[in-house]
Amino acid sequence: MRRLLQFLSAPRESGGLGRTLKVGVLIDGQTVPAWVRACLECLSTLPGMQLELFTLGGPDNTPSTTGAGLLWGLYQRSCRRAIDPEATTPLGEVLGSKLAPSLLETNEGGELAQAARSVLRRQGYDVLLSLSSRPLQGDCSGLAQFGAWSLAVDGQQLAGGGCAFFRNAFRRSTTISLSLILHQERFDVGRMIHQYDGAACFGLYSTENMVDPLATTGVIIGLRLLNAQSGGLAALTALDTWGRGDIHLKRSAPPPGDVALLRFVVPKLLRSVRLRLPWNRRNDRWFVAYRPNRDRFTARRDRFCPDGFVDLAVGDDYEAADPFLVSKDGRNFLFWEEMLPPNRFGRIAVVEISQSGAISPPRVALEKPYHLSYPCAFEHEGDYFMVPESSANSTVDLYRATRFPDVWRHEKTLAADVSLVDTTPLFDQGRWYFFTTAVHPRLKGGMHTLLFQSEKLDAPWRPHPVNVICSDVRRARSAGSIFVRNGKLIRPGQDCTIRYGRAIALNEIIELSPERYQERHLETILPTWRQDLTATHTLNSNSELEVIDGLRLLPVFRYPGRPDSQGRRHPTGSEHDIN
Repeated sequence: MRRLLQFLSAPRESGGLGRTLKVGVLIDGQTVPAWVRACLECLSTLPGMQLELFTLGGPDNTPSTTGAGLLWGLYQRSCRRAIDPEATTPLGEVLGSKLAPSLLETNEGGELAQAARSVLRRQGYDVLLSLSSRPLQGDCSGLAQFGAWSLAVDGQQLAGGGCAFFRNAFRRSTTISLSLILHQERFDVGRMIHQYDGAACFGLYSTENMVDPLATTGVIIGLRLLNAQSGGLAALTALDTWGRGDIHLKRSAPPPGDVALLRFVVPKLLRSVRLRLPWNRRNDRWFVAYRPNRDRFTARRDRFCPDGFVDLAVGDDYEAADPFLVSKDGRNFLFWEEMLPPNRFGRIAVVEISQSGAISPPRVALEKPYHLSYPCAFEHEGDYFMVPESSANSTVDLYRATRFPDVWRHEKTLAADVSLVDTTPLFDQGRWYFFTTAVHPRLKGGMHTLLFQSEKLDAPWRPHPVNVICSDVRRARSAGSIFVRNGKLIRPGQDCTIRYGRAIALNEIIELSPERYQERHLETILPTWRQDLTATHTLNSNSELEVIDGLRLLPVFRYPGRPDSQGRRHPTGSEHDIN
């Protein structure tokens, strides 16, 4: 993710911004949680950022564990042994050199002492960032030009112990929210300037829910620092989240009692045993389906209609996903990602679907020595282009068809040295917009939707002023081309809460201009439109066809005589694919 921040800051740097942003950071001392160190290392790579670290001292006002059940301590130690995002680590030589000699004292109520406030005011900071486990209270006005910034988990101040993350798992929420809050007057009241919604884990260890949110803090904070660097406070107040009003942060909830903890732990243990039983083993496989009935097209209806899809006929042990449609001279061509055994390496295939429904033999349209997927193909001014997903090569590449549909020439690399997935161009009112998603390579979620713009399809990208436009695992990653429904632009996005590509979220673009962007969620297409589906993650259409993909469940073991989804019975527990 450091490369992402460097990629986003490069256009600003080349544009001659020339402004240094002075950031004061409040931490616990020379030894900090590993996520804090990773966050600081990420921020220190940004051009034009001057970091100065301060240690918070005084009475410990972190949430007390007094009154917690006897089992809470045992559970916490078990979670920490399994995975510990808050494991302490020294600052290191580079970050340690930025530690100011001043110790900033707080009182018993968590308020900064007057002497500490005077020290901060004299420094003239642009941003005061709190990464301490001590939740601050009281007045923060005048401490920094662009206010004090802090982190909150589901509306609770982020403090040591991780109890807020446990409460989220205890409620069985499919997501967990980490918010970046800007405080202008008080530390317990502020405005949200970014919200990250990651996928919650359903395992036993609640510390797993801390990994994604805490690992993305460097990117979240870094992106908003770049906004402040380029546009000041006005750039932050222009964000969509700013209009949601003031947020009154709550203190972290106390740990649970023994009964509540047992109600959480016991079902988790039983679920773990059940999933390990041999008859619960499953395989699955991606496939593509299409339908010609225009009255059922998603672009023509207020709600998704599940009827009328016909499977694209392919051979056994073959996977197809990410379908895109292109029309040329009255003929319909379907592009998709095909995956062949043994390594399921992705390449782009194409077929023609005739007016009668006949399907031509598949042909390879584009193949590289690295994985390709999401063949976003489109026509512009009589030429045909494709922007396939090539994050395995750390590029976003534009191809032009020299012999449509199966010969493509590399036209230009639109982005390099950065991993971006599922890039989706949109030509609107004479300007090109590029929706793309940064995905953390080692996280379950870690998705951030980015928006770029340009005067020409092959011209250099400029980051949109409101980047990031979405950090919600329920709709961030693109799920197909942007289409028009009832005169409104609809951006399909993937819902990856339960698993990768589980569902398709349709988002209406309310406002799109060179300066502003706003969208709202309309509906979610769940993997229920076909029997035995576990996921569906791409939707596209043209004037004659609509295409969708799905992940079909393939049982591996069966009880003797147990019927499959089509009513057929199989004598023993041997492998059987439903095709």
